Amino acid sequence: MPRHVIQSIYEKQREKIVEWKNDDPAKQVVSGPYKLLYYDDTVVIYQRIDDWWSKNVFGLPKPRYIGYLLFKDNPTANAAFEREEVDWDGDFVPDIWKLFDKGRGTWFSDRPYFVGESTVVLAINNERDYLKNIDLRRAIAYAIPYTDMLEKGYFNYGAQASLSMINDLYPQFRQWVNTTLCIQCWGSADCRVKTDLNKAKEILDKAGIVDRDGDGWRELPDGRKLSFKIMVTYGFTDWMAMAEMIVNNLRKIGIDASTDFPEETVVSRRLLNGDYDMTFLGEGSPDFDYPWNMYRYVLDPRLSPPAGNHIRYKNQEIIGLLDRVAAAASADKLKEIYSRLQEIIYRDLPLIPMFYGAHWYSYST
Repeated sequence: MPRHVIQSIYEKQREKIVEWKNDDPAKQVVSGPYKLLYYDDTVVIYQRIDDWWSKNVFGLPKPRYIGYLLFKDNPTANAAFEREEVDWDGDFVPDIWKLFDKGRGTWFSDRPYFVGESTVVLAINNERDYLKNIDLRRAIAYAIPYTDMLEKGYFNYGAQASLSMINDLYPQFRQWVNTTLCIQCWGSADCRVKTDLNKAKEILDKAGIVDRDGDGWRELPDGRKLSFKIMVTYGFTDWMAMAEMIVNNLRKIGIDASTDFPEETVVSRRLLNGDYDMTFLGEGSPDFDYPWNMYRYVLDPRLSPPAGNHIRYKNQEIIGLLDRVAAAASADKLKEIYSRLQEIIYRDLPLIPMFYGAHWYSYST
């Protein structure tokens, strides 16, 4: 905020500044060609600024108003998109190709239809003592039904993610993946594990995570009950379906897991407070400082929610490695540092990369 705008407000609000809403159209200062006109629980409307400071450089956009409609969940938004009540939909739309003959389109006209963006991970709360067992995490990684999730839950809108936490679908980023490490740690040259429930059971058995009391569910080596929930925002129908599929597989290998689908405000609060076991998160979109920004946002112990490190992973070595990346002067040096980061990730498995999330972009002509 410009000082001439925020100074007087701060002097009046002081510590209550966090409760102040910048929602008065008459007082707003914005840099873009639109400003707020009206909002309520169903819509946010922006009006074009016809004397915009940069119109002589960029020109003015055509629409005088832009209305952003608010929906309670994906199905409601999708229904409005099909009824031509919205021109652009930034939500998950099942079977989007079935709408192509009705004047709808996506970035690609064929699979995967959407540009790959963030890596969707199974985020593990690293402060949960009963989830710190590395063998448990490795078993979970083998139990995730990656292919079925993408085909049945995601309509083939994405691809399985590299465990390196680097989006290797982009050639310019693939160079940072140490494939030798992938083979050593996972027996996979492409850094992806195949779903293997027998392998998952074998890992758990060798680690002493077995059913001791005969109730059908495994306990930790110290005898503690192993039970946890996977939290996903209600209304995110694709993630909800995939969470159910993961839970179904975990229960097949003797892990007492279940799903939890609270409202978005509840999910946000729980993420801030660390009040969850596992959840789905879309992390680190590829951009100019990728994959440094991915590793920093996910792993840097100097960050805390909502700024980053939602998994609450506290490894001090990460700090030095991230700072060395920022100062590295050669590609060889970067490869060396990124390789060390990948070693740590494979050793500790602080989260499990699952698939590359789509950048939702469906439009009406």
